Amino acid sequence: MKARDIMTSPAYTIRDRSTVGEAARIMAERGIGTLPVVDDDSKIVGILSHTDFFLSPVRYPGAGGHLFDLLGTYVNPDTIEEVSKSVGDRPVKEAMKAPVVTIEGDVEVTEVAKKMLRASLNRIPVVDNGRVIGVVARHDFVKLIDRDR
Repeated sequence: MKARDIMTSPAYTIRDRSTVGEAARIMAERGIGTLPVVDDDSKIVGILSHTDFFLSPVRYPGAGGHLFDLLGTYVNPDTIEEVSKSVGDRPVKEAMKAPVVTIEGDVEVTEVAKKMLRASLNRIPVVDNGRVIGVVARHDFVKLIDRDR
């Protein structure tokens, strides 16, 4: 089997000049955790994952109380709503991870699995000439068990 046989398609993408708020809305509405980021030519230039929005604890001596990092902005429980609104106005290209690991659609599933494991990825965009045609997530490998697919 090939990557294209198990990928989820079509993949939702977002332009690099869109805002983080727009990305968050698409993820919430579509129930997805990753958005490949594309340029004006629809070529993949990065990836934005729901884990990029997680609040990461930050430890500073003498900071007192809980301090977190949200996309490079420090917040505490009292400022989380205000900071979240301002973060939403940032361009996706400032928050995305780049370069992004991708795989071609005609690559064997065993190679997809190896690449994902080596890079510790939960998802990998599937591309054709640099354009996103789908995404393989770890849960997509259950399709290998369904022989009637």
